[in-house]
Amino acid sequence: MDFFAIHDSISILHLLLFSTMIIRYLTTLEYPSNYANRTQVMKMSEAFAERADFVLYVSEAKVSQKNIFQLYGVRTPFRFEVLALSKKKPRAIRAAFALKKIVDASPEGTVFYIREGLPAFFLLVISSRFRNNFFYEAHSFSRHSLFFYKNIFRYARGIVATNLSKAEVFKKRFGVAVDKLLVAPNAIDLGDFKDIPTKVEARRKLALSLDKQIVVFVGKPSAERGIDLILEVARVLGDEALFLAVGGSESEIKKLEIIPGFQNIKFIGQKPHSEVATYMAAADVLIGPNSGKFHDLSLYASPLKTLEYLASGTPAILSAIPAMQEMVPDEFATFATPDVPQIWVEHIRRILTHRVEAEERASRGREYALMRNWGSRSEKILQFMQKTII
Repeated sequence: MDFFAIHDSISILHLLLFSTMIIRYLTTLEYPSNYANRTQVMKMSEAFAERADFVLYVSEAKVSQKNIFQLYGVRTPFRFEVLALSKKKPRAIRAAFALKKIVDASPEGTVFYIREGLPAFFLLVISSRFRNNFFYEAHSFSRHSLFFYKNIFRYARGIVATNLSKAEVFKKRFGVAVDKLLVAPNAIDLGDFKDIPTKVEARRKLALSLDKQIVVFVGKPSAERGIDLILEVARVLGDEALFLAVGGSESEIKKLEIIPGFQNIKFIGQKPHSEVATYMAAADVLIGPNSGKFHDLSLYASPLKTLEYLASGTPAILSAIPAMQEMVPDEFATFATPDVPQIWVEHIRRILTHRVEAEERASRGREYALMRNWGSRSEKILQFMQKTII
């Protein structure tokens, strides 16, 4: 270790012992967006900000920060800086030089947090200060060349993996030491789910029928999330249940109009994060039919809606893919074979006709999920940072 690396280590140690940790979260993300990673970053930023000297940097904000906070259900505003990064190619390199200015201007002892591969790689090349003081939250290891990831993993002080299977790959393929690796799955917003309304209250609030049986899907209406299966299940069930799909843009929804089953679903579109929990509470059944046809997602994802479904206290049917099964023990939800509509039809009918059993299971699942919130996740990561740096 050279003099500069030693100096940085001593500075951070002093900071941890005598002051609040300083964290700068560096991203090139644009807000708002219907991509789930925007929600994850916003929720973690709010949790970090409650426990550290914190600033989030983003590329673009298309609406006011106040509106962004409302849309993503942020209750405690935090420092949020818009960089207006250039979109000209090579974008990642341009972004790295812009982010380097933030690194250079940050207080002594700052810890840098980042989750995007290319900006992280180029930053560690051009900034020794970043190279000696960053933590990487790894959501992928296959989007870019292995060369990039190998160097990111080599220089990062610590790696946060959102999935056990992914952590195993980091250890075996990239040689990441166990003490440099933390597994921290995605979580829930405790504020959204702690005092969730009853089914009747939720339906009245949303002007939904009190008599109909309602099946709800929350998420982007994409092939990865099983939209083809959802449309077929809705077609088969017909008038047996009202199907609601919450999420997706107008253009994404419009593309589905020609597919059988579309007329059997009421597409709600994107809603503020806090309102989504109300739709979950209004349902008789929640479905998370992520497809098993997408290898990396099936094995290495940490789906945000999985724990949220449990936290709502509503019976849930989830795809029997490793990523979902890792997050939720079998006793708290029903797991169904992905991409086989008839099996999902059968599970939905069973829950609708065996309500007491399903609701008891869902109640136990809710208690499990409430313990896995963004606040507890951020505390776990902060403790990991302190231990790793020291």
